[in-house]
Amino acid sequence: EQGNQDRWIPDALAAYQMARGKDNMMAWMASKGAQKARLSGEKEAKEVKNPSTEGQENGLDVVVEDVIIKSGVFKLREGSGFVIKVKNRGTKALEKGTVLPLYLTIEGQGAKIEMESYTFTDGILPGQSGLVTKNTNGPWTGNFGWTAEQPGAYQMTIQLDRSATLGESNRNNNVFRKNLVVNSGQNLDGYITEKMFRGAANAWSATEIAAVLQNMKEVQSVGMSGALKGLANAWNVKKEANLSTAQKQFVASLAGKVSPSDDGYLSRLAEVWKVDLPNQEQGPVVKIVLKTVKEEMKYDQKSFEVPAGATVELVLENMDAMQHNLVIGQIGSMEKIGLAADKMITAADGVAKNYIPNLPEIIAYTPLVDPDGRVKLRFKAPSTPGDYPYVCTFPGHWRIMNGVMKVKN
Repeated sequence: EQGNQDRWIPDALAAYQMARGKDNMMAWMASKGAQKARLSGEKEAKEVKNPSTEGQENGLDVVVEDVIIKSGVFKLREGSGFVIKVKNRGTKALEKGTVLPLYLTIEGQGAKIEMESYTFTDGILPGQSGLVTKNTNGPWTGNFGWTAEQPGAYQMTIQLDRSATLGESNRNNNVFRKNLVVNSGQNLDGYITEKMFRGAANAWSATEIAAVLQNMKEVQSVGMSGALKGLANAWNVKKEANLSTAQKQFVASLAGKVSPSDDGYLSRLAEVWKVDLPNQEQGPVVKIVLKTVKEEMKYDQKSFEVPAGATVELVLENMDAMQHNLVIGQIGSMEKIGLAADKMITAADGVAKNYIPNLPEIIAYTPLVDPDGRVKLRFKAPSTPGDYPYVCTFPGHWRIMNGVMKVKN
């Protein structure tokens, strides 16, 4: 079977199949829905021994603590953002306004990507950590991200302050390495199917698409995998699904049955199609209900507690006469999130984005909830104990409409 290795042939073949019309597309989808996906274990990268972040040094001592990949892993030809967590294990603060220089490479499969960052100036107190989120490209800055064009093994290397401008007391722990493995991903048929469903997401109704999914004979098929990936990435959140009860039940029934690699796509599609999936998590789920207080611009709880790493199911009920949402951020991020949300008041797509800023500090969020509406949010609580702020990011609300999620061991 031909693999999906070439960069352009899959796009050309997908365009050819789609140009043959809707009937041909539906016949293709049905045939791939009967084609059982070939099971293959995904390779995992070996851990690298890096400098310890424990203990304390006299003076200033910054060290990379972790690289957080937003999608969990890097996938073939799918751009993934990431952030770099840096800890100050010294007794002296990295003062606010001081630039933290960072140099990064990703090397493997005959390619080498280089990035630099001179954007972090928030400062880091002794024993605390900060997130470096942006790279520097001449006069421009942008969020860290990478797209692997070839499957295989790579290594990410990060070096802090390679020109020794910070005056650290220990420069022997400034290099951090992370092994990466990019798996082959879909075969050619799967890629073409994904492209078809991306097109269907724009042109067809959700009921038409759900009917196609219902007719697929194999749940763990090439067709279902391509469908979930294409729909999850292309469905317009403003487009109402209006599924029948039977179709909602069908989508919910896919939980736990699709290939594990498709779980995330199913969850994303269920969210935009407003389908509640049954709980597939191991262990108890912590359930929280938060309500807005009518005409008082606040939540009915100023704080709530959850165990570190727990699955949290939070329901937000809006009792007020205007729209509100709930955004949970990293420790100490409330002001940054709130100010970014305020700037969205003039953005043409601010409402479409639910006034949710594109910030790596955001852990979980709900869309804007209409008066007398409610929404359910599921997320994994952070593994690090601490006080995590939650706010309403409707511009101007966050300063008084906020609270704290207390994560405990």
